[in-house]
Amino acid sequence: GANAMQQNREGAIKVGQHSIETANDSSIYLNSYGPGGPEGKTYKYIPIADVLLSFLKAKEIRKDFFLPYFHLTSLYRDFYKAEANKVKGVFLEGLINTNNDYELLYHFYSYLIEQEDYSEAAQYLRVFINKVPNTQNREDAIKELNRIEALIK
Repeated sequence: GANAMQQNREGAIKVGQHSIETANDSSIYLNSYGPGGPEGKTYKYIPIADVLLSFLKAKEIRKDFFLPYFHLTSLYRDFYKAEANKVKGVFLEGLINTNNDYELLYHFYSYLIEQEDYSEAAQYLRVFINKVPNTQNREDAIKELNRIEALIK
């Protein structure tokens, strides 16, 4: 899918102005909207290294919130391809610290399916099914689990 983060020629990422908050006076991190945020808001380019540091900082400030982990995995996949091997570890760290947040579980099992790691995807899909509050999402996940289990056999 399209990523809300867009890079400019200088290697900076377009980030919603409303998404920027200061923490501990000097550190900038991104709040719950993350990059982009709702449409129609103002944007600002931030150097990619600063965005990475911001998400690392946000993760430390709110260990139990899923978005910094999700955004870090997006950065490693889309902008720091040499660091792509960190993606799974960031997801796993996030799942531990968020007590298997269902939104993070969704992105993790989707990532595992992309990687064609169907056995592990099925394992996390089962956890998601038990965690997700929305009935429609649960039913969709059960269908996806059936599809994935068919690929494993």
